[in-house]
Amino acid sequence: MLSKGNRLLPAALALGALSSMATAAFTTYTNRAAFIAAGGTLTNETFTTPKTFVTGANLYNGVTYSFAPGVGGNSISGGVYNGDEFTSSSLDITFSSAMRAWGADFNGAATASGLKFTINGTTFVLSASVPNPGTGFFGVISDVDFTTVDFGSGPPPNEIYSMDNMLFGTNVPAPSALSLAALAVAGFGRRRR
Repeated sequence: MLSKGNRLLPAALALGALSSMATAAFTTYTNRAAFIAAGGTLTNETFTTPKTFVTGANLYNGVTYSFAPGVGGNSISGGVYNGDEFTSSSLDITFSSAMRAWGADFNGAATASGLKFTINGTTFVLSASVPNPGTGFFGVISDVDFTTVDFGSGPPPNEIYSMDNMLFGTNVPAPSALSLAALAVAGFGRRRR
């Protein structure tokens, strides 16, 4: 028989095991309003200040935009991010703290080889959700924290696009995950005496 103080220990261990076994689950959105309604605290980056990017890490409004050699035409002008994914160019967007949600409005992002986004090892192909020409909203909400969105294209890499109104932020866990955790705690708390 467990003492009163030790009754919560099995529940805590079960929750820890549950979280370590879980892999990231994502919900994708093509509707900006639905994405915003999903909750969380979101920041909207409107790209109003012009910037020309260089190879390496570039800080812009607290977010790091990193480019592999061959920056190409990546810049911010006219109130939009102008992206150019090709053989020698790649973009990683890295946030200073853990996020659960990321999305943006895209224009022309599926006219050649199309954009891809990798978050926590899961790759999303934009054209699967926002078909040619790749114009519209695309976003994801994860049940696991992430700090980087890795942009890619191809094969072969070849896509020129624009991005605006980038949303990112924290988000509450999915209700199903909260329910499962609550059931685990309740189950351990109701042992016979």
